Amino acid sequence: MDAMSIREQSTWDSSLGRFVGYVDYGGSMDNSDKLASEALVFMAVGLSGRWKLPIAFCFSLQTT
Repeated sequence: MDAMSIREQSTWDSSLGRFVGYVDYGGSMDNSDKLASEALVFMAVGLSGRWKLPIAFCFSLQTT
């Protein structure tokens, strides 16, 4: 698990037909008025090999 800072930006995704880049915690929570400033990423990492596989991610606001 790791969090990384991202640039606050919204862009149009034509395949989804909506703007992306907003806070997204999944489920039915609607926080579409706030731009995300951090990405929380869950990854599987090989113990004996050199591989990484992202499992899930969510966009959130940076907490201080």
